[in-house]
Amino acid sequence: MKTIKFSNYICAFITIVCSLFLFSCSEDDPAPTCNDGIRNGIEVGVDCGGQCPPCFSCVDGVLNGNETGIDCGGDCIPCSTCVDGIQNGDETGVDCGGPNCSSCQVEGCTDPNAHNYDPVADTDDGSCETCSDGIQNGDETGIDCGGINCTNCIIEGCTDPDAHNYNPLANQSDNSCETCTDEIFNGDEEGLDCGGTRCEPCPNIGEGGPAGGLVFYDKGSYSNGWRYLEFGIEIQNGDKEWGCLISNTTSILVGSGYENTMNVVNNYNNNNCSQSPEAFLACSELQHNGFTDWYLPSLNEMIEIYPYRGQVALTEKRYWCSSESSANVAYVVDYGGEEDGIPFFYTWGKIEGSGQGLGSVVAIRRF
Repeated sequence: MKTIKFSNYICAFITIVCSLFLFSCSEDDPAPTCNDGIRNGIEVGVDCGGQCPPCFSCVDGVLNGNETGIDCGGDCIPCSTCVDGIQNGDETGVDCGGPNCSSCQVEGCTDPNAHNYDPVADTDDGSCETCSDGIQNGDETGIDCGGINCTNCIIEGCTDPDAHNYNPLANQSDNSCETCTDEIFNGDEEGLDCGGTRCEPCPNIGEGGPAGGLVFYDKGSYSNGWRYLEFGIEIQNGDKEWGCLISNTTSILVGSGYENTMNVVNNYNNNNCSQSPEAFLACSELQHNGFTDWYLPSLNEMIEIYPYRGQVALTEKRYWCSSESSANVAYVVDYGGEEDGIPFFYTWGKIEGSGQGLGSVVAIRRF
């Protein structure tokens, strides 16, 4: 048995490969090139790879091939720009954002004092809701007021906590307060500026009144401007005439003395009578303890005073009443006598003459 050396086998293999190579490179099959537009030889792509220049791709991070930018342009996707009207590349908006383009504009309210301020916005879109736009918006409780940004809304009302109609929500007075000193019967008052839950208790008969005089009459409820009658003072400096010799439209009723006095004084001031109504003027012009609403009592009012004559220091005199009987005579009450607890009363000439015409005068008021 012959022994064949290993080197002989290698020589035979090389001879075969060379023969095949020479066969493929015959005159009928030219050798491949890197610019023949054909993928041949050991190319990995058309005219690229192997012994040719490297083949390019759109994801290799290298500017190659017909790319106009790294991995873009040419046969790859278009390269992004900040003016192409497309959100591409690393843009965060159309042609804006990212490291290459300008920041994207964010529209919104840019006023930090507005209700709807947008801290991200860099372009104002005219949507701001403010405290001066004439519209109730945001957290406003009124038009352009209230809430955390605007000034407090003006709420008009009574701001006096002691008033009957106090409004705890009001922050601006509208002068509507009803108090215990306004000389008006209001709230839950039981009398003029007295009684109810806020005012001092109303006086009882026989007690002192607002003007410091004795309360001698209570009609039980407030109406027509009054509830109580208060004695004031006996007018000094001598007896006086009733005066005004005309029919003056007077009444004898309790509470009518005020109107009687106004009627007589007005007639005199309007020259409807020439005789001075001295008794009336002494009362209507009286200023006593800070009050000026005094008047000459009617007949029945003088009778109501009679039981309290000792408390108010009235003596056995003839006192004028503001009630008349005719154009020439009026009533007087004579505290010098009584019948069944009622003092004597009768008519008396209005002006001095024939032993008549003069009488004592007391002033009272109602409240």
